Amino acid sequence: MQIVDKAVNNEKVNRFISAFNSTFYLLRKSNQSLKFVLQGGIDYVHQENVVYMPEELQFQRQRANPGASRFTSTRSRNTNFQGMFIHNVNVKAISFTTSAGAVRLDQSNRVQWFQAEGLPAGTNNPNNGLVQLSFLNNGRYYDEGFVLQEEINWDDKVILNGGIRQDRSSLNGDKKKFYSFPRGSVAVNIANFDFWKLPEVSTFKVRAAYGQTGNPAGYGSIFNSMVPAAIGGSTGFVTPTQLGNPKIDPETATEFEYGVDLGLFNNRVSFELTLYNKKVKNFIDVYN
Repeated sequence: MQIVDKAVNNEKVNRFISAFNSTFYLLRKSNQSLKFVLQGGIDYVHQENVVYMPEELQFQRQRANPGASRFTSTRSRNTNFQGMFIHNVNVKAISFTTSAGAVRLDQSNRVQWFQAEGLPAGTNNPNNGLVQLSFLNNGRYYDEGFVLQEEINWDDKVILNGGIRQDRSSLNGDKKKFYSFPRGSVAVNIANFDFWKLPEVSTFKVRAAYGQTGNPAGYGSIFNSMVPAAIGGSTGFVTPTQLGNPKIDPETATEFEYGVDLGLFNNRVSFELTLYNKKVKNFIDVYN
């Protein structure tokens, strides 16, 4: 109860989120169209925290320097932009949709705090403490990618989809290198064929898919972060126990998927069954 009455733990959060979506038609005809879709958004967060433990608290009296406080400020900004050309053309019962574009993601974070122990009575200003500690961490990274895909739809009976994505990230060892991630799928809705004679079953789809995805390493994984230490009475740095890898590649997950979709009575009742096999190459783990 003493902590509830006298301790302080305040948090203030300001957040701004905005997004846009614009479509520009470059060609519009009865059997084909070409459009450019531009999407983007921003998410900005500013958070401030104040923690104060007065010296009269019971657990503070037992410490060498009773009375502690910490002031923390966190700023985070995430932005994303995507531009995509989409061309659709219909040839009798077959529809072809071609998509090509680029994606850019940026993230920056700044965390800083100032902490002190041994505060005089009645004040929570860390600048008045006997033992003072501070921390500052700035991080920024980006991801870029190019996308190309094609979809062929035959009267919703057979749907083929294939594509490839090329990504690079400042989190990888070689931030200029693009990594390729292909994917493809096929779906056959047997219930849409003329030979199907079961009106109660409105959907009977058999599908299969293959795809690869990439996951870059965590921020700072390519560097050796030196550890500050006192050496001979002077401030210095020592080698960390966790070393970075300047040649690190992203994780690559390869997945095969098979499934069946069943819809009854105009899809009022539906069932799905999916089997998949996933393997990860270049698995990223931390060893000390």
